[in-house]
Formats: sequence, C-alpha cells, structure tokens
Amino acid sequence: MFLITLDKTIRGVAGAWHDQYPNDNPNYDLDEDKRIIGNKLSALDTSYKVGYLTLKEQVDKIIGNSTWTTLMCEECGKEVEALVEFDGTMSVCKECLQNALGLFEQES
Repeated sequence: MFLITLDKTIRGVAGAWHDQYPNDNPNYDLDEDKRIIGNKLSALDTSYKVGYLTLKEQVDKIIGNSTWTTLMCEECGKEVEALVEFDGTMSVCKECLQNALGLFEQES
C-alpha cells in the first residue's frame, strides 16, 4: 500500500499523460489533440513555486476536465486530498480508514 496525494498527482500529470499517450513510440498512433495537450502539460511550471491548486486549474483547462487532477475515495465517493491505495485494487481516504479501524474497536 502507498499514499497518493493530490499535490503529487497534479505535479505528475504531464508524466502520467505521456505514459498513457506516448509520442515517441512508432507503434502508437497518437492523435494531434493528445500531442498538443501533452506538449502544453510538459511546458507547465510544476515546481513548488506554484501552488498545486493553481496548477490544478491550469491542468484542468489544458485537458478540458478534472479527471486527471481529482482524487476520489472508492469507499465513500468523496473528493479528497489524499488516499491510501491497496495494491492497485482500491483507494481509500483517511476518514474511511479511521472508520474501518473503529470496527476493530467495536469487536473488542
């Protein structure tokens, strides 16, 4: 399991975009829109001089939606700032993890 934060997710969008839509793979036919989006994402200043919420707005505008910059808990469905991912099978927020731990206490 590992922690996923909104800040790191947003700052890593350009890399994740290029992983999903590689423009250097001759076996992958990348359409022009995705190439343009990838170039714009790569040009963003992702240093910590820029606040991640400002960066989120820029990324959302470039891509045209917020799916790449939103973390959703798979248990409660809330939009959150951080999640714990369990072996790529489920991502859960702190509140849901605390509720789960409470179940152990109820059994005691």
